Amino acid sequence: MNSSQSESSPAVWDPNLPAELARTPPAHWYRSSTRDQLERQAVLAAGWQVLAHRDEVAEPGSYVAGCSGGEPWVIARDEVGELRALSNVCRHNGTQVATGRGQSDRLVCPYHGWAYHLDGRLAKAPRIGGIRGFDRTEFSLGKLRVQEIGPLIFVNLSDGPMMDVNVVFPLGPERCKVQFDWYFEPGCDEEFISRSIAASEQVQLEDIAICESLQVGMGSMHFKPGPYAPTVELSKHQFHRLLAGDVSAYRR
Repeated sequence: MNSSQSESSPAVWDPNLPAELARTPPAHWYRSSTRDQLERQAVLAAGWQVLAHRDEVAEPGSYVAGCSGGEPWVIARDEVGELRALSNVCRHNGTQVATGRGQSDRLVCPYHGWAYHLDGRLAKAPRIGGIRGFDRTEFSLGKLRVQEIGPLIFVNLSDGPMMDVNVVFPLGPERCKVQFDWYFEPGCDEEFISRSIAASEQVQLEDIAICESLQVGMGSMHFKPGPYAPTVELSKHQFHRLLAGDVSAYRR
């Protein structure tokens, strides 16, 4: 069975089965490029992601840019201090208008020099003479939903209601990067901080080893979905149900 066939088969994984009867998902959930793109759109883009820290855009004119789930974004503090999140894609030819961090009153595309205000409005579009019916108000950068919660800045890359504090950057069907930030109360004991971070890092190293081994196994011609262990894997089963529900809703 090829990737496209397995993606469309309704019998691949049944989210309605209880964990006691269900089998774990098929390998293409973990290895298929089609599935990778689908989950980026149905899950990551639809949820709230922690993309910046308040200190990165504390001053008017400051901005920080990046890419999450294949979607380029830029977060900026405009001249009146309002926080903005924008699609980092020029409306002319699609080039990113900002990279890294910086300070400016304009976001300027390096390709043909289209410039945007920090609220996304098109400020300047060189060499557009001769274009009929050009209305600059129709060529603003796409606006993204943004929220400040404490020191963190959350962005929703689409229009979903979900909030997810895990910062996961997909790098391909079988690769991702997980970013961890730790926040402690002022005056917290330094030894406690060190122990906490070290313990968390140890868990992550163990998870990496397990995930890398699992990806090898998923590529085996002998792999077949196995049962869940109901006493310890109910949360894993629920996660798979939620994932299947997001993907199914997106397809509709």
